[in-house]
Amino acid sequence: MVSGIIAVVGTPGTGKKTVSSLLSSHLQIEYLDVNEFSIQRGAVIGKYGEEYVVSTSKLRRFLLPITKGKPIVLSSHLLPSVLKRGEVELAILLRCAPNVLEKRLSARGYSQDKVRENVAAEILGVVAAEALKAFGVEKVSEHDTTNKSVADTVEEVLAVVLSKAPLKAPSIDWLAEVAEKALLQKYFP
Repeated sequence: MVSGIIAVVGTPGTGKKTVSSLLSSHLQIEYLDVNEFSIQRGAVIGKYGEEYVVSTSKLRRFLLPITKGKPIVLSSHLLPSVLKRGEVELAILLRCAPNVLEKRLSARGYSQDKVRENVAAEILGVVAAEALKAFGVEKVSEHDTTNKSVADTVEEVLAVVLSKAPLKAPSIDWLAEVAEKALLQKYFP
């Protein structure tokens, strides 16, 4: 059973909040949206264009006391910059194909620049690299949300969390796919 932090990370639009909320419900443990928490607790130190700038050191100071020693699901792309390897029981890395992610972010009303920036980050595996560096390959399980229902994604993640299935080692390479389809110029103008 879960005894510590389950960190759900990924580029914006990959399904972190939805999956985390359902995962915590299935596990019957608390869920915290770390992005909202950072706003509520005053870890936001400014705004750059459309997005908040968060002090990860401040966020860490606020987050650690309320998460220490208890089972909880946390979601945010910031978690690899806030938590350390020994503080996380498991990191669930959500990924999404660039063309689908682009549609999801556009549907949210993101500006074209913000869509392109986030899709480029997903193509390059920025959050994936940060998660692996922060938590280690032995604690990161990668899950592609592109063509899966939320229910199927949660079921797949639950199996890993409950040790009914092995971790899915990170292996997605969107860059090769984007290059093969000659779409590099679209996302990296």
